[in-house]
Amino acid sequence: MDKQDLRERVWDDLEDSGAARFPFPPHGRIPNFAGADDAAARLAESAVWR
Repeated sequence: MDKQDLRERVWDDLEDSGAARFPFPPHGRIPNFAGADDAAARLAESAVWR
């Protein structure tokens, strides 16, 4: 499995599970998803991000 195959799988899973959020479809972009705001807040607090 290469990177593009993995991207397609993740995009499909986000869409199929209903976790993808506007803009649709999630394919071909960094997708918005349910919980994205919480994930961003946690990332901003991590030492790796700083």
